[in-house]
Amino acid sequence: MLPDRNRMLSWLRRDVVTGDGSVLSWVNPARPGYAYPEAAGLVLHLLSRRDGVSDHEVRIARRLTACVSEAGGVGRAGIDYVFDTAVALRGLLAFERAGGSLPDEPAVERMFEFIVRLSEQGKAVWGGPEGDRWSNGYNPHLLKLVFAVDEWEARTSDPRCAALRARLVDTLLPLALSWLDEASRGVPHYVHALCYAAEALQHLSSRNSDAARGLDVALHVFGGLQRSGALPAWSGQGPEDRLATDATAQAVRLWAATNRTAFAANIQAALAHLASVQHDSGGLTYTTGSDDVNTWCTVFGVQAVECAEHGPNDELI
Repeated sequence: MLPDRNRMLSWLRRDVVTGDGSVLSWVNPARPGYAYPEAAGLVLHLLSRRDGVSDHEVRIARRLTACVSEAGGVGRAGIDYVFDTAVALRGLLAFERAGGSLPDEPAVERMFEFIVRLSEQGKAVWGGPEGDRWSNGYNPHLLKLVFAVDEWEARTSDPRCAALRARLVDTLLPLALSWLDEASRGVPHYVHALCYAAEALQHLSSRNSDAARGLDVALHVFGGLQRSGALPAWSGQGPEDRLATDATAQAVRLWAATNRTAFAANIQAALAHLASVQHDSGGLTYTTGSDDVNTWCTVFGVQAVECAEHGPNDELI
């Protein structure tokens, strides 16, 4: 059983983009979502690749560049996140590759400069506290910045890219391997963040033997965590016990992008779980029993189905 890709796409096009081009984190009349630039980057990346450029994508791109702070980052509640900025930048670059005209070129250049600056400083956020949760710390999820670095280098030949990529790999790849080893032994780690690190390992695996080794570990760690088809939010005895739609879809992307045959049973079980959390509106809910129809979970769900059908493609991760 598969989640219905067309209904997921229809929901993303219809329900999460507001009139001014903002993209909501989730839809729930009882608990409305918020405008979320990272989600906008994910939706823009997905829809630009699939649909090309229409007024829909133009509005998202215009609003997303308007959200870039003077520091060069995007985020929420006055805090700029280097990870969110990289996701937003990837969305804008995908929009441009699809034929779109960037609404504010200087803002886009500030985004990459922000990524360079904070990475050099070993910082994950600007304008807020560091380290109180996974997304605020300079930890392995930030290894996925290599996607944005490679895409920026392909666009601009920016000489800073090589040094930035080397810094990210040198500092964060060993941490990613350590986290995965700990997760395999039951140490609590947030699985969504582990998946981001593993996505970077997949991207790097053809040119870095340590990344290839880490990717193999990650794929089997995720298989060991799987229950009722889904991945939990935490490895080990984490602070909450729930099934994570985002991490489940991310694992499908990785299993399918690496070896669809070897992980066929894991993929099918995970897709069946994703189908079970597909809301009547078409999107995927955040977890079993949730009323939050979640934007990033739904984007990942579309990509999971496409990876399961077609295999490797960086555009699907």
